[in-house]
Amino acid sequence: MRTRDTVNARCRQGLLGVLVVGATLAACSSDDGSVDPLEDPDETGRELVGEFNALLQSGDSEQLDEFLSNSFQLMLSDGSSATKGEFVASLQEVSDVTIGDEVFGTQEGDVLVVRWSVDVESEGADGPLAAGLAPRLSTFHYEDGEWRMSSHANFGELE
Repeated sequence: MRTRDTVNARCRQGLLGVLVVGATLAACSSDDGSVDPLEDPDETGRELVGEFNALLQSGDSEQLDEFLSNSFQLMLSDGSSATKGEFVASLQEVSDVTIGDEVFGTQEGDVLVVRWSVDVESEGADGPLAAGLAPRLSTFHYEDGEWRMSSHANFGELE
């Protein structure tokens, strides 16, 4: 015949077993799929925003389309926004891009957030849009073995 203490002890053992198995499975699996922590998130961020700017300067919409995640969203300093399809379809001419000295990257699993600035001159349909140092914020997601930009925000020129 089981006593209350025996039943409680077995329940605790069973619960402990479930917790141990759960912890073991959690340690062996990875939420982010396959990306390891970056050795230098700042440098990786600098490389990725450099690639983004190079693609904008080249006007290569096909390569830009591959670089951007399907979930990509853009927010501009004037409040306008665009999805990946809208952005790629309406590329504006960008020239004379210089990434600022300070680039800060933070990684959590398969997400890399990069805070940076750029000294840029942009041309729109009606002429020059902006020139000077302006902050940027970009988010990258590790997909299919590569970092892809999933969001980007432009902020107005610093005064």
